[in-house]
Amino acid sequence: MRQLVFFIVVMFLWSCSKHSAVTEIKDDFLFIQAISKEEPSNGSEQEYKIRIFPQVKQNENIDPKLKEQMLYRADSCFYRKKGNDKIFPSTVIPIANGIKNCFEYVVVFSERINKEEINCIHFESKYLNTKNYLLIFK
Repeated sequence: MRQLVFFIVVMFLWSCSKHSAVTEIKDDFLFIQAISKEEPSNGSEQEYKIRIFPQVKQNENIDPKLKEQMLYRADSCFYRKKGNDKIFPSTVIPIANGIKNCFEYVVVFSERINKEEINCIHFESKYLNTKNYLLIFK
């Protein structure tokens, strides 16, 4: 029994860590965690999972208007750059994860990154603090 549980835990950890790149950014305003899926499900799209934690006090809640903006208008906050052009994702799905003061998204770009290009996306914090964050995946 013990060996079976150990085997299941090892397989779970191995499957979670394979085929993804992770990055984190933290400053005085935000903490951002992001995962880039290295092998997309359909072969042509580039998928990311992004969590954004605004820095708020312990018992403080985020303003409802800000929540609405982050849930329903954040699709233009994520982009890639090719030269001077911004390439916006084909899909941005807000995830209701149940974590207090956290915004989570699945961001999908219709084109994959070339092997020569750096795998990175930009997050323009339009509604939180108007700063730009560069998420570089290694």
